Amino acid sequence: AASTGWPRDVAGVPSWKGVKFDEFTFEVKKCADGATAEKLVRAFCKSDGLTADFCQSAVDLVVLAHNQKRPTAEISMLQDLATALLREYRRRISEPEHFVADELMRRFASGDGDDAAAGNRESAARLASCRAELRRVFLEGGKPRVNPTGAGMFVNGIYDEDDEDIQDDEDPFRSSESSKRAPPISQSKFLTHLEKLKNRAADDAKWQRSVAATAIDANEVAVQEYVDPMDELAISRESLLETAKRAEMLQEMFREEIMR
Repeated sequence: AASTGWPRDVAGVPSWKGVKFDEFTFEVKKCADGATAEKLVRAFCKSDGLTADFCQSAVDLVVLAHNQKRPTAEISMLQDLATALLREYRRRISEPEHFVADELMRRFASGDGDDAAAGNRESAARLASCRAELRRVFLEGGKPRVNPTGAGMFVNGIYDEDDEDIQDDEDPFRSSESSKRAPPISQSKFLTHLEKLKNRAADDAKWQRSVAATAIDANEVAVQEYVDPMDELAISRESLLETAKRAEMLQEMFREEIMR
């Protein structure tokens, strides 16, 4: 009889193709301990299972868990794992220059510049972290990585191919290509992405475009289920102006740290 578990055996090769998030979490729960579960998740991220459809099933299950008011511990586990997997998927499908820019813009707020100048240590630390990451990637040749989250199983992201404890023979999904050094990240593409992002955000704010309508393709009726449309427009404008300012600040940090 065919196995009902995952991964499937396809001509002697393990395959996760077509797996859904609920099925994957069931396999994770079957692991004997946290280390085994972490190893399974890392291997999964190198497989044919981490797809857009899988990520959508992860979002759907987390929303369902919240709606059903499942136990807090269960929701937390599902949410942490889904978030880590979605972030890893985004890293894998994004151009490295875009991914680095987007991750760094999440590390700080536009007000951190003034706050750091006024002596706020937390603001100064956030900006210093961004500058250090810029140097690591563009001057030292480090690979792009997700921001630490400070919570959950994968606080530093799921997979860093520089990890010495992840060997080829331990990961059947890891290709020989993945162990090769990544090509240098383009400084011009990085700056061009930031410039386009800054201008697009400022333009969208000027014309009072809705983030929900344009970014996540939600119609007005769907938006009304969660927030007053006028409030959403105000929130959208604020977030777009914040995005434009962060992009500009990151451009300036890049010029000071990398182009000096």
